[in-house]
Amino acid sequence: HALLGVQAMARIQPKCLHPHWPLLLPTDQPRAIGGGGDSLVTVLSSDPSPKIRSSAAVALQCLLQRSRTYMAAAEDRRNSTFTSLSQSLAIMIRSTHKGLCLAALQERYPATAQQIVKALGTLAANVPYQRLSRGLLGEGVGAMA
Repeated sequence: HALLGVQAMARIQPKCLHPHWPLLLPTDQPRAIGGGGDSLVTVLSSDPSPKIRSSAAVALQCLLQRSRTYMAAAEDRRNSTFTSLSQSLAIMIRSTHKGLCLAALQERYPATAQQIVKALGTLAANVPYQRLSRGLLGEGVGAMA
């Protein structure tokens, strides 16, 4: 039911979830809640139920759908000890991208795989790839093929 709540909030008011992306998307930082890397991508890649994995993919797609303006701030720069919002966004985008690619390659259920590919397509449509590390877009295309 939590996944349906995230989907509904993302559809109705996506901007209200932007401050919560570090809780919903993978990051480099260990999480205080849950003790590890719990995120929508973690659910997508490790839950035993194909229905739950599919719901996680739909929640990700909803979260990413109208986020182009927010993601436009993402940029890979590692020249200081301070992690800026642009660097944090780049880390979340890169980690989500890699998690979706891996999930798309490993998924055995066609309906769930379809939702994962849709989420990956939504991510690809909104990410400023020219400001991120090279190779991400090609990796995504390979996972969708």
